[in-house]
Amino acid sequence: MPETRPFDNVRLGFDVPYEDEIALTNATRTTSYMALAFPRRQAHHDRFLTFRNATIEEISRWREGLLRLLRKLTLKYGKPLVLKSPPHTCRIKLLLDTFPKAKFVHIHRDPYVVIQSTLHLMRVGLEWIRLQNSDCVDWTERELRQWREMYDAYLAEKHLIPAGCLHEIAFADLERDPIGELRQMYAALRLPPFEQVEPRVKEYFASIADYEKNKFAEIPADLKARIREYCGRGFDEWGYQR
Repeated sequence: MPETRPFDNVRLGFDVPYEDEIALTNATRTTSYMALAFPRRQAHHDRFLTFRNATIEEISRWREGLLRLLRKLTLKYGKPLVLKSPPHTCRIKLLLDTFPKAKFVHIHRDPYVVIQSTLHLMRVGLEWIRLQNSDCVDWTERELRQWREMYDAYLAEKHLIPAGCLHEIAFADLERDPIGELRQMYAALRLPPFEQVEPRVKEYFASIADYEKNKFAEIPADLKARIREYCGRGFDEWGYQR
């Protein structure tokens, strides 16, 4: 295994946090991530992004897999769990049906940057993941469509989250002042005092002080136009400049 991920140089290993979606891919196969390995069945696997077109049996298999994973983690760690998986953005109702007391943090970001970064991941990461030729999929179209599906679902369902259980953060603000933003999040969600974890958080930030983000060229005008078309709700909802 390489020491860092090939598409962004984030440390890679079995001892670092990762998306629970990866475990669910292995355990249930009801996840859109399966399309990255098996692009010929992309349309079938992409139904599991929002689950709106999934069968009752498929939803049950996903829920049982998620519960099994979280029970194992709870048994091991004995404390509340923090899940980080982008597809959960568009599964608010499913998650609340399963965990009615769950609390949610949504980190939003400029759609131009999100799409550009995701397309870079597809260009570089697919070489490591795919088990079939991926030329059969228009990955730009897919990522734009998935962004729209994800946020159409999120914006339609986030009102279901009980008051005081959702906190939204702009990525730029988190990047500029991570300690301040985390302190606000702890207070907004009525979590234990942030001072209890602040020293460890500062220690972590110090450990990655020399990390450098990817740098990309200017987005072509035609792609910018498509991003504005597909991601318009994101620009409007959070005030990003078109």
